Amino acid sequence: MRDVKATVSSQAGTTELTGRVVNGSFVADNLPERDGVYTVKVQVTDDKGQVSEKTITYAVNKNGSTYNWLNKDVNGAYYQSLSEDLKLSEHSTTRLDTSKTKFTFHFETVKVVSLDSRQVNVVEKKEDDGSYTYTYTF
Repeated sequence: MRDVKATVSSQAGTTELTGRVVNGSFVADNLPERDGVYTVKVQVTDDKGQVSEKTITYAVNKNGSTYNWLNKDVNGAYYQSLSEDLKLSEHSTTRLDTSKTKFTFHFETVKVVSLDSRQVNVVEKKEDDGSYTYTYTF
């Protein structure tokens, strides 16, 4: 093995990785640790000048999903009736199994209603960066 080049790319750009070869595998020293979807590209050139390349994509999801109500003024509001469906957005760096998702709504300390994914309309969208956005309509 004559030369090893490795880069990691995300929406933020591309960075050259530092590392070493151990037992025929490249071990990177500076992989990103922030939540996001990353693509690592490793290129190896042998003594004869032949080039081999491998690309993998992985996700870091240490902080879990982020949630936003898509309806205006839902947080902290009290409604006697609703004139429209409630919509909740969930963003995750990894794909979720929404068939196991459950929603529980409370009024003060009393559970009012509990719904599973069969009772909620779920729309999954894969984003350009490889992450996922889910829209739940109640």
